Amino acid sequence: MLPSLLDILYLLLAGAVGGFLSGVFGVGGGIIFIPILDVVLSHYGIETDIVKFLLANSMTAIVFTGVYNSYKQYKANNYFFSYVLATAIPGVISSLLCTYFIEQGNWYDKKTFNLVFAALLVPSIVRMIAKRKHQAEHREDIPWHTFLPIGFLTGIFAAFSGLGGGIVMIPAFVNYLKMEMKKGVSVSAGVVPFFAIITTIFYMWQQPSQAIPLAHVGYVVYPVVLPMIAGVLMTVPLGVRTGHRMNPVLSKTIFAIMGILIIIKSIYENFN
Repeated sequence: MLPSLLDILYLLLAGAVGGFLSGVFGVGGGIIFIPILDVVLSHYGIETDIVKFLLANSMTAIVFTGVYNSYKQYKANNYFFSYVLATAIPGVISSLLCTYFIEQGNWYDKKTFNLVFAALLVPSIVRMIAKRKHQAEHREDIPWHTFLPIGFLTGIFAAFSGLGGGIVMIPAFVNYLKMEMKKGVSVSAGVVPFFAIITTIFYMWQQPSQAIPLAHVGYVVYPVVLPMIAGVLMTVPLGVRTGHRMNPVLSKTIFAIMGILIIIKSIYENFN
């Protein structure tokens, strides 16, 4: 069975929007993928394991936003390998441990997912939009070990939210490490595919407890995720070019608005 033409168009559009935002902000695009995947997968009767399917398919699409975005940053001579590696290694460890924990049973249901999703976003958004009385100058030479705790915490966030982690990393890089916004976006973009690849592989090797009408490998439903990937590949380059030209204040504002809208949606769903 294949998704309907309308569902395919939704997924293609979601991939295009998510890919563009990934290029601009260095995030994975899951902030767009998750809501659309929720609608499409629920339409085909996926209920028992819906959170695992959301996490798995969002991360699968994020593999492509992350790899393509990293490549474009590298080609633009804006890739910082030591910072990426110092953030990614502890993040991959924490992400894999949390993903294994989530896969055990059905304790992580949709309502719990929505609450955790919103709760994890709030601190990052507050830090991003908060005005600071004295803005320190950007630091150019940042010790690599200061990235380790950020990576570890981001891995936990990515595993429980289905996002690539950019919405955590970028505020941390900018506000705590005093990194310039465009540089922070680049490091975030470089880290995202590490989280996404390991999570995708893990979910592909698991067996869903619920039979579903769509073709799948583990929790990855490829008739659903492939249209999203096609949309991603069309728009990531444009997003990267836009991000390099965008004013940092405008970037922060748009970034914060996206997060607030997703928080509102997550809370609203739990009361309806």
